[in-house]
Amino acid sequence: MATGPGARGGPARRTRKYEKRVRAEREAVTRDRITGAALELLQAGGPIAVTVSAVARKAGVQRMTVYRHFPRGTGLVEACTSAKRQRHPPPDPAAWAATSDPARRLRRALRRIYRHYRETSGLPLNNPSDSERDDTGDAPASSQDPWLEGVLGTLTPGWSARGGRTDVLEAALQLAVSFQTWRSLGHAGGLDDKTAARLMVRLIRAVARKAR
Repeated sequence: MATGPGARGGPARRTRKYEKRVRAEREAVTRDRITGAALELLQAGGPIAVTVSAVARKAGVQRMTVYRHFPRGTGLVEACTSAKRQRHPPPDPAAWAATSDPARRLRRALRRIYRHYRETSGLPLNNPSDSERDDTGDAPASSQDPWLEGVLGTLTPGWSARGGRTDVLEAALQLAVSFQTWRSLGHAGGLDDKTAARLMVRLIRAVARKAR
């Protein structure tokens, strides 16, 4: 039976496992510091303030450390979005998914979504299309937001696009649930959430019909 320092379950193996766990914990702490620094910069100056250099300075790490955790910044927005949503969760699509009438379902959904936008309008990253730019000025591509995918998945059933133009129907629904739409109608336009929701339902009805 092997009894040396490299034996299975021996001291050397336990030491390697301990060192590996410590490294992983340190990496997690560093990633949290980077994400926290990015959130503070977003709150202070908006997405344009979140450059790799600025995040590195605020987090007290090297630029290459930021790039190691978030290559070219492509995952930083997603990490910030996740952190924000843990503190301010968006409405659950299940709250309106069981409503059979598509127009009523859409109206209920938009009222809840717009209320959420209003309550969090002072926070960064209301919209997944918001993105930081890296030091070259390039805006990293952001993947489709899973929450919005879930929302749209509950709103599409029951509608049938006029003339078979499903692309127009999908575009109209995406427009209706967009934070930018709420900001244009509610924040800038002065409409209350119920009125804004009714307006967008009328738009959807104009480009769609209820499925038979």
